[in-house]
Amino acid sequence: MKIRGHHLFCLLHFEGKGYSQDFVENMYKVKEALENRGKFSLVLYCDDICKKCPYMENNECRKDVDNKLMYKDSEIVSRLGLSLEGELYDFAYVKSLIFKNFNRKDFEDLCKDCSWFSLCSEKGVFG
Repeated sequence: MKIRGHHLFCLLHFEGKGYSQDFVENMYKVKEALENRGKFSLVLYCDDICKKCPYMENNECRKDVDNKLMYKDSEIVSRLGLSLEGELYDFAYVKSLIFKNFNRKDFEDLCKDCSWFSLCSEKGVFG
């Protein structure tokens, strides 16, 4: 399984809402697989969550025309001290790293431009 860096934050906040029913069902499947000790690698491009996103076209994200999402992916992966591709990670381990390395302000700085930000903010995952 492949996961983008910023999708790690999305997975922490996911509560059954999304762009479409197909997207939501796929997100549930990915999250369940990861929570059941599924291993994943980190990528800077479309991943297993993106597969059902309406913004994905020709294996590229139409929302990321300015590469802001790719920057977020890179920033998150770097701050976690993890590697891209090649390494397989356990979701529980990576979640523990997220809570050690990121706080509420970091979440706000990284995610404030996302259309889902207000919904995720209400969950209070980062306090």
